[in-house]
Amino acid sequence: MTTRLEDSLINNYQVHIKNYIDYGWLVLKNNMGLFVFYTVINFMITLMLQIIPIVGPLVQSLLVSPCIAAGYYIAAQKGFDGKYTELSDFFRGFDHWKELLISTVFNSVFIMILLSPLFFLFGVSAFLDVKKVLANEDIFSTTAAMISITIFLIGVVYMTVSYLFVTQFIIFHKMEAWPAMELSRKLIAKKWLYFFVFGTCLLLFQFLGTIFCFIGLLVTMPLMYCALHAAFRDIAGLEDDELVSAINNIGNTDESPNRHFDEDEI
Repeated sequence: MTTRLEDSLINNYQVHIKNYIDYGWLVLKNNMGLFVFYTVINFMITLMLQIIPIVGPLVQSLLVSPCIAAGYYIAAQKGFDGKYTELSDFFRGFDHWKELLISTVFNSVFIMILLSPLFFLFGVSAFLDVKKVLANEDIFSTTAAMISITIFLIGVVYMTVSYLFVTQFIIFHKMEAWPAMELSRKLIAKKWLYFFVFGTCLLLFQFLGTIFCFIGLLVTMPLMYCALHAAFRDIAGLEDDELVSAINNIGNTDESPNRHFDEDEI
């Protein structure tokens, strides 16, 4: 465990949303071509797997997508350190496929648990036609459905935010899936609302990226991962990180990735 991570777990830490996005943009801009090309490959792989009935989407969601996401973080880490980034670096996420798969399975199980009240009340129809379930004339059934859906949505949002750092703990701290999930949850719980706002901002960027036939996603998607890595580096640090402050001073005229924020700028 890094000194920075220990400090963040014991004491309160600050979440600098704007700085993380600014830093993410700086790293992305310095390697724009590779990030965009990798995102195109990501889209192509996703489309090809979606064509394959049942097995394709399952493999894509449980294995391929987590490994591809890990690739963004690995490339962002090299950009953070000012190291030369190659296309092959993006695919190093597959080196961690086992723990990434396990963490994704855990997430899927939690989601199924959250969905279980709906399944218990309405069976398979709850998943096939939610609108029909809500339109049920039985007041008890309709109320129960609304409560179940609300609990499900709250649970999914809580999990999504709490587990934002799981992949990076697996990659950079070489942790197993469950300890990484627990550590991410405990760390983010200290500033959960800040991370909720941070995640909402990143989702807004993805929404904006869908404009003009989704072309904007080629930029906004890698920006999301670069910004999340900036947050992780600042709050948790890396296993071999010797920097006192992990986030760079975006306000300086020098755009080298190895600068630090001054206290009054943060």
